[in-house]
Amino acid sequence: MQMRNFKPKNIRRLVLISVFACFLIISFAIHYRGATSRDVYVWNSDPVLLADNLSRVWDWNDLQFMRGITPAFIEWHSGFSVLEGNQEHNWRWCSREGTLVLNNTSKKNRKVKISAIFITGYPEMSNLCIESTLVTENLTVNNAGYIYNKEITIPPGRHEIKFSCDARKIEAPNDPRYLVFNITNFQIAEVE
Repeated sequence: MQMRNFKPKNIRRLVLISVFACFLIISFAIHYRGATSRDVYVWNSDPVLLADNLSRVWDWNDLQFMRGITPAFIEWHSGFSVLEGNQEHNWRWCSREGTLVLNNTSKKNRKVKISAIFITGYPEMSNLCIESTLVTENLTVNNAGYIYNKEITIPPGRHEIKFSCDARKIEAPNDPRYLVFNITNFQIAEVE
């Protein structure tokens, strides 16, 4: 069996082809994820609208194509719509039920303050239930809004917070979503 002699020119060419092939595979994977993942699409408006904070494009801690692969601290799941409005005044609509997930990826408890306004579409009072291992609340809300402030401790791990509201569906003829209540100006901040 005869060994083939590689000349430096052939080795250089082989290395260049290998590097090109690696970049081609990485490029395809990133574009495929961008075309098929809802998480990547939602990145444009969560946690704030991209148009209101263009510096997010350069945030290496929250890369668009990685959204959904690495857990975000806050994830809005079933029932909740994408963020609307701007950085100063924003809201997220929800159907009768919705789930918020808080991910504490650190190895220690995190104490946070949650602030929000809960709003329905009608003046009559409705029940809004918040249930999780972190917090349980039974609130009465209407279209005037309920200002909510709560400090909670989040242990390491993934924690679901379930919201349910018995308000009437909002009639919005040009909106296909099932709208019952919204969370306005939601904020979560670490407490020292």
